[in-house]
Amino acid sequence: MTHTDLKTTPLCAACEAAGGKMVDFHGWLLPVQFKGILAEHKAVREAATAGDKTKASDALKVANKSIHAMVSRGFLKKQTAARRVSRLALLVNKIA
Repeated sequence: MTHTDLKTTPLCAACEAAGGKMVDFHGWLLPVQFKGILAEHKAVREAATAGDKTKASDALKVANKSIHAMVSRGFLKKQTAARRVSRLALLVNKIA
């Protein structure tokens, strides 16, 4: 089967233009690799870390609000709240 006999997706031309290595996958012309395994692995790891840090900092904001609400209601002392907030902030900073 040649590339002309294979079915293509709407993104096929963009994948080829981006340097994708195109292969026959059960009758479809699909990309399996772009810049190489190591470069793609690194890109995915960096993107995942950035996403993890964003979610963690969002969770820190929610936790911070909850902790301050507990202080204002008298369920938690200010010193304890400050320790908890600083511990959470340290954990978020370690993610990157």
